[in-house]
Amino acid sequence: MRVAWCAAVFVFAASLGCGKKPSAPAGPGAAEEEAPEPAGPAYSLKLRDRKASGDKWSVVSLKESRINAKIGPDTIIKTSSDENRYTQSNVSADGSKLVRAYQVSRETQDGGKTVTRTYSGKTVTIEKKNEIWTFTVAGKPISDAKILEDEFNSGGLSQHTAELLPKGPVKVNERWSVDRDFLRKLTRRSTVPIDAEKTTITGRLVKTYASEGTQWGVIEWDIELVMAGAKSGPQRVTGKMSYEGPIDGAKAESKIQQTVSGSWSETTPNGPANVELEESRTLTHSPQ
Repeated sequence: MRVAWCAAVFVFAASLGCGKKPSAPAGPGAAEEEAPEPAGPAYSLKLRDRKASGDKWSVVSLKESRINAKIGPDTIIKTSSDENRYTQSNVSADGSKLVRAYQVSRETQDGGKTVTRTYSGKTVTIEKKNEIWTFTVAGKPISDAKILEDEFNSGGLSQHTAELLPKGPVKVNERWSVDRDFLRKLTRRSTVPIDAEKTTITGRLVKTYASEGTQWGVIEWDIELVMAGAKSGPQRVTGKMSYEGPIDGAKAESKIQQTVSGSWSETTPNGPANVELEESRTLTHSPQ
C-alpha cells in the first residue's frame, strides 16, 4: 500500500528530528526575521561520547506520535505513546559494550492497551559484534528489540552528534553545514528514496553559559529532507533538533528535543493519498 511508503518517509524523518516548515510572514509587507550576526568568542564544540568507558547516567525517553492518512474514501489514524526509563553504564574502553537497567519500557498504540516490552524491569546487555549491535537479557536475544535496533543499528541524528558539529571553532549565532559524506551515509539507511545531494542539515550555536564550572550551550540544527521517487516529484520535509548541555565534553548530562510535523501527498491506484505526521520526543541524560 502506498501509504506504507509515505509513512516510512515520516518514520525516517522522525528519526532525523524533522519538523514543521517555518511559518510564512504575517501579511503583505511583513518583514522576514533576520538571523542575528555571530558575536563573542569562538568555541570549539565537543559533546561527550555517550559510550565513554566508566560513564553512568539515568535516561528518560518520551515520545508521542500521530499519523493521519487519507487514501481515496478511507481514513487511517495511528497514534502511539512510548516511554523508556533506564540507567546506562558503559563497561568497555572502546564503547562497544553497554549495560542498561530498564525500569520501564512500554508503548501504547491508538489509545488502547499498553504493551510492556519483555525487557522492562530487566538488565539489557548491548554489545557491538562484527559492526552490528546485539541485545540480550541473561545471555538470550531479545525478541522485541525493534526500538533498540532503530536506535543502534539504524540510528537517528541523536546518535551522531559528533558528525553534526562544526570542524572548527564557532561563535554564538554562527552557522555551519553538516558534511555531505555523512548525509550520504545517513540516508543510505533509509528504506525510502532520499536525495542525499539535496538534503541539508545546518547547525547553529544559539547561546552559551557557565554551569558548575562547565561550559554549557544550546545548539540547534535545521533540517531539510528531500525525498525522491514520488510521482508528483521531489517533496520536502523540514524540521529541527536541539541539544542543551555541556559543549566542552566535560559531562554527559544533556537534553535533546526533536519535533516532527509535516504532510505528504501522492497519487495511488486507490485515489489521492494524503499523509500527515506529528511527533515529539524528549531525551534527557542525567549523570549518576
